[in-house]
Amino acid sequence: MEKETVGKIEQLTTVELNELVPYADDRELTDEVLEELGFNRVEMTMEETGAEDFYYYELELFPNDINGDLTLLSDDNNKTKVVMLYPYEKPEFKTAGGIKTLLMAIQGE
Repeated sequence: MEKETVGKIEQLTTVELNELVPYADDRELTDEVLEELGFNRVEMTMEETGAEDFYYYELELFPNDINGDLTLLSDDNNKTKVVMLYPYEKPEFKTAGGIKTLLMAIQGE
């Protein structure tokens, strides 16, 4: 191998695999990961629910849409670490990579 080629290879930047291939991000959907992905934590009080206080996470996919009905939601207190595409029951997302892939598809090229 020529000396010039070796020098160029040494200059390559090391990146995480999940930066190149977002669906490879297999992190569980913890509160911290959902917040990192842009979700907002919504607190519900006993006065609002008629039951005990709880929270959930939401990410409106089309916030400027007047219908505003397509949202990613976690369950109460993010117990199961699963996010659903509201108002549908499926698909479910269980990893950060799944959410990232969906967001990339929605944003388009």
